Amino acid sequence: MREMKDPMERWLSEYAKDSTRRVSKRRFEMFLDFTGKTSQELVDEFDQKNVRHVILKFQNHLLNEVGLSKHTVRSAIGSVRGFYASQCQPIFGLRGKLVQAKHPSQKEHQFSINDLRKMYHVGNTREYIQRRGRVLRKFPGKKYAVIYDIIVEPTLKPKISNELKSLETKIVVKELRRYKDFARSAKNATECLDKIRDN
Repeated sequence: MREMKDPMERWLSEYAKDSTRRVSKRRFEMFLDFTGKTSQELVDEFDQKNVRHVILKFQNHLLNEVGLSKHTVRSAIGSVRGFYASQCQPIFGLRGKLVQAKHPSQKEHQFSINDLRKMYHVGNTREYIQRRGRVLRKFPGKKYAVIYDIIVEPTLKPKISNELKSLETKIVVKELRRYKDFARSAKNATECLDKIRDN
């Protein structure tokens, strides 16, 4: 077995997934291009203060000159820090100086919505309760929330296998269970429940 002498190669070999290795390598190679150094030179010339300074310059370069998204920049910085940590050279003192990938108004936006139209085919109880909770949360200026729940009814052909019939029946039962759960807590509960009784 050949010995892996290159620090980057040793670091990447720690990842189990090929896809993770590829992404990490691509991100870290951007840092190598930026510094003009090899991974071995980075290890040999390691200086905590200097590396911290270079990482912040690299971040600004990716954001302002290359024009990458905050998410991609954060991922690239994560790869650089991961490399140094694998060489027992962790980078400290970056807290509060790195770009945040999450948009600051994302949470606010989730709570301000008052209209939910994507409930069909959400059979997982936890998932639909989360979606419902997101739209029902109180928010300044929001008086009420409207949830449009669509039930997908299969067209059962006369000549259909028992297996497929059973599968489609299970889907409808699951969707009806979700619909009833929502309808019971709605302001117009009677109207909603009558619609499925009539059909």
